[in-house]
Amino acid sequence: METNPAPQSPGIGAIATRAVRRPKTGMTPLRHIRETVFRLNVAEFAALVGVGQGSVSRWEFGAQPTAKAMAKIRQAAMSEGHTWSDSLFFEVPGEAA
Repeated sequence: METNPAPQSPGIGAIATRAVRRPKTGMTPLRHIRETVFRLNVAEFAALVGVGQGSVSRWEFGAQPTAKAMAKIRQAAMSEGHTWSDSLFFEVPGEAA
């Protein structure tokens, strides 16, 4: 009688080696917000929004922040007197989409 072996899942190493591509300019909308609007490093921006540095890193590689995080970013920008538009969440000013 033949038995089928259990399916093998990719090891953690296989997952960790996947390449993440940045836009050609290297500037994603969230990185623009952090560096240009707020002028903060990753740790400072994460603390401002109330998330971990890993979340900020994922956003800067193209993941979309939650609606709650976007609301915190918007509120912080407005309370600090920054000119704000929600379009900043989706495109870097001056770059073609």
